[in-house]
Amino acid sequence: MPRRRNHVFSLETLERRDCPAGFTLTPLNQIVSEGNSADFELTLDAVSQVPESVIVTSKSGTAIIGSDFMQRTERITFFPGETTKNFSVQTLRDPVESIEGAENFSVIVKPLGGTPTEISSFVVINDYVPPLNFQIDFVFNADVPESLVTASGLAANLWQSVITENLPEVTSGIFGTIDDIQINVQLGLLSGDSDGDGNTLAQGQPLLFRTDSTGLPYLAQIGVDEADISNPALSTIMAHEIGHCLGFPTSRGWENNVIPLGSDAPTNFTGPKAVEQYNLLFGTAAVAAGVPIEQDGGDGTAFAHWDDATFGNELMTGTLDFTSTNPLSVITVGAFDDMGYGVNYDAAQPYSPPTTTVTTIGAGISNALGRGISNAVATIPAVIPPTTITQTTISTSKRVLPARITFPDRPSIILSENNASRQMVRSALEINSGLHEGVIAFSLHHLSTKQRSILAAWASIGQETQSFTSSSMTSAGHGPRPGFFANEIFHIDVHGNLL
Repeated sequence: MPRRRNHVFSLETLERRDCPAGFTLTPLNQIVSEGNSADFELTLDAVSQVPESVIVTSKSGTAIIGSDFMQRTERITFFPGETTKNFSVQTLRDPVESIEGAENFSVIVKPLGGTPTEISSFVVINDYVPPLNFQIDFVFNADVPESLVTASGLAANLWQSVITENLPEVTSGIFGTIDDIQINVQLGLLSGDSDGDGNTLAQGQPLLFRTDSTGLPYLAQIGVDEADISNPALSTIMAHEIGHCLGFPTSRGWENNVIPLGSDAPTNFTGPKAVEQYNLLFGTAAVAAGVPIEQDGGDGTAFAHWDDATFGNELMTGTLDFTSTNPLSVITVGAFDDMGYGVNYDAAQPYSPPTTTVTTIGAGISNALGRGISNAVATIPAVIPPTTITQTTISTSKRVLPARITFPDRPSIILSENNASRQMVRSALEINSGLHEGVIAFSLHHLSTKQRSILAAWASIGQETQSFTSSSMTSAGHGPRPGFFANEIFHIDVHGNLL
């Protein structure tokens, strides 16, 4: 009998050494402001009958030990019956005037005994925000990757520099006390399954609003398409969606400053602060009715953004241009002032109205198409100096294509369709360069669905024709299409340095 007991005991000992209990490391605050403690919970996956020990160590990421957070290494032991232990890392506050942006570090757990399998978790450190300032707090689903957490922190820093005044705290049921807004972030679109890379990038919306005179939101949600999580402009995407979460265009302050008043399809924003900034920037090009609101596109794009044709790459238009910056303009800051936020106009990002010459080709091309004349010609009544960008609006109201638009003493642009059926068709852009020399990039910008495609960049020396086919078209609210319908409007954007 003693020998059998020894044999059984020996087997149990081997099992404990070869198969130690697993561990789970969870950050209790995924984002922490400088100077605060980053707290982690270490959980033993199963109750152990023997002590289980691990070494827990903080490790530099973009945040550096000694500069951004304290070095911490500790041996943690779970005694029989224990399953949970806590571990904290103290972050360090930079000078208030020092703005570094969001940084991250990780905590690594190494079990002692058995196979030393490491597990780790990370925390993002945001720049310190004075306590009286506006605060955006995030709650991330467990499957949200580090890249999205970091992008959220960068986007929040931008908005927290623009909105400066604290709002009253709100206590609401299971959500507890919120100051100033809590945004729940998930991997996956709010509307459901992924629609693929480059289609709908993300969605954001408020959930609960304050009952005071401002009616500003205090709880919101954002869903980011898993297919687009590696987009290099992820922080810009998040900044755009945070703008929606903050009440653009759903807050009471927005709805009280549009025309027609109370309409679900407003044409202009009339808040005095935004209009003042709009008039200053656009001068004589400003329309008297107020800041133009997007009228085209599907649900989630139309009536929910600044007009894309007017504002170009501004952050709160319905199309994000990943080939350039998407600044948060002083006009948007003014709109948030009108909505009831306390704002800092100096925090607006540099923005200028599109420096394009915009010409609508009207009777000339329409009449030519109506008569069924192939290769109809319409000349833009404008001199196009070198190094400028020219934007032309064309209405393909008839199905007779191709139609050619000729720039005086400049290359021609020919738009052609290769399918006469009432289906989506692939469009091609042909550039008749003549004897001109230069480097040009063309993009097709669809006004109805806010899709944009950079077609090609090319250099020509005396070549007669270059042809390119439109391919991927990416927007904040809509996905790629292989071409265009007739009876739709689009832009041809010409970027280049012609000699």
